[in-house]
Amino acid sequence: KREHIPQDILNQVVLRDKGRCSFQNHGRRCHHRRFLDIHHIKPVKDGGQNTVKNLATLCETHHIYLHHQEEIDRSLALIRRLGLEQGIRG
Repeated sequence: KREHIPQDILNQVVLRDKGRCSFQNHGRRCHHRRFLDIHHIKPVKDGGQNTVKNLATLCETHHIYLHHQEEIDRSLALIRRLGLEQGIRG
């Protein structure tokens, strides 16, 4: 069972992240402030701790993305490839 993250640690993480998703892409930060999750940067299963340094505030969408990034990127690459091939044929 996962260890509970102390409220003071959660408060520090949310304060540091200014109450919004901390996900960045191409130098731009996500603007979402609702449906936020706390994400372990280094997973607990790999020895990650419940520390401010190892936690980040993420919106639900980016939290899911980070946990399934490889699958999503593979799928998007396939979709792009199929779309390009279809465009060439059509």
